[in-house]
Amino acid sequence: MASSSSSSAIPVAAKARTLAHMNKDHRADLAHMLQHFNGVPATDAELLDMDLASLTVRTGTGDVHNIAIDPPLAAWDDRRQRLIDMTLAARAGLGIATTTPDTGHHPVAAAAVVVVVGNRFRPPQTPLEVAVFGGVTLYFVTLTLVMRGVFDDGAAGAETLQHILFWSGAPAALRWLVAAIFVPTVVAHVVEAVHLHRSRLRRYGVPALSPAWCGWIACALFEGMTTFKRFDRLVGELERKGA
Repeated sequence: MASSSSSSAIPVAAKARTLAHMNKDHRADLAHMLQHFNGVPATDAELLDMDLASLTVRTGTGDVHNIAIDPPLAAWDDRRQRLIDMTLAARAGLGIATTTPDTGHHPVAAAAVVVVVGNRFRPPQTPLEVAVFGGVTLYFVTLTLVMRGVFDDGAAGAETLQHILFWSGAPAALRWLVAAIFVPTVVAHVVEAVHLHRSRLRRYGVPALSPAWCGWIACALFEGMTTFKRFDRLVGELERKGA
């Protein structure tokens, strides 16, 4: 916790405002600082106290840690710039994206916009995204039916299903096509899902295995590249908002 010597130089009301601001708008930043400077993985953190030499944070699991401010602040008025510097250093160290806007009214926003997607998720929205997602889903449904023998020669209902799939060829040709594109389809979409995690989800602070992360990965597996475009649109919106 804060030492009495350093706390004596800190206005109580100003400290309360700083704690409230950090906990309202920068909990993810606190977690990133904890991970970068202390090596403690966390997806959420609350700032309990701050003095000229350290931040005292509590993780979502209830553990309390001190993050050293090195070198210590010479004065309390230096806190804002130091918090910005520590935030940017943590994000650079963790490979999380930071953009610099042309203008900004808030001192923190003027220095940098730290883009965090976090737990935000968007399902397919545009006609193209819905069509691609639906097409790949239809392929896997067809694959399942082929594996169950629904399209075997003479199978009951096979002709009706072929009409639903707009397939006018022989059942054998459909079975061959579904089998032929299975490996390329799976490999391509798995590679895209891995690339989405490495190039975007990790970079923009989407917690691994969180509901949002699972949603984005599932979309990459079923959509492919249209997921990247939708994610990039979301990032652009957050950048414009300064989020």
